[in-house]
Amino acid sequence: MKRQIFSLAAIFAMLAAPAAAKSLPAAVMAPIDAMLAATNADKGGDLAAYYTSDTVVVDEFAPYAWTGPTAATQWWAGVDKQMAQMGTKTIHAVAQPITHYNVTGDSAYVVVPLYISYAVKGKPGHETGLFTLTLRRTGDTWKIATQTWATATSTM
Repeated sequence: MKRQIFSLAAIFAMLAAPAAAKSLPAAVMAPIDAMLAATNADKGGDLAAYYTSDTVVVDEFAPYAWTGPTAATQWWAGVDKQMAQMGTKTIHAVAQPITHYNVTGDSAYVVVPLYISYAVKGKPGHETGLFTLTLRRTGDTWKIATQTWATATSTM
């Protein structure tokens, strides 16, 4: 009986283990890195290049969801508006080690923990959370198909 329980536990541990045993392919991570670089530089106009034409973006402020070919740029315009209302001029997002991913054929699922630092009216703050993204490959190019944000902690 103990052997069966150990065997089952080993199987469940293998199934539950993150895919991080192998690193996320660089081509899959490339549009995520590019998106983060564009947002850190406040270049919302550059975002559309990293997203599919039928993208869905979900975030914690109204209207909460943006869809279609302009979803990423509309979402970032909303971020800029939120920042202006709070008295924040810039934010800096840093990806933490990937916690989970799956790549199957031309589809990928990636969970990216983020640490975001900012200043609100000169006072430093930060937020942590998870970007959960799906990506699609067309030819040799991976693009973000869906993006959701979930805040874990915030100093605001």
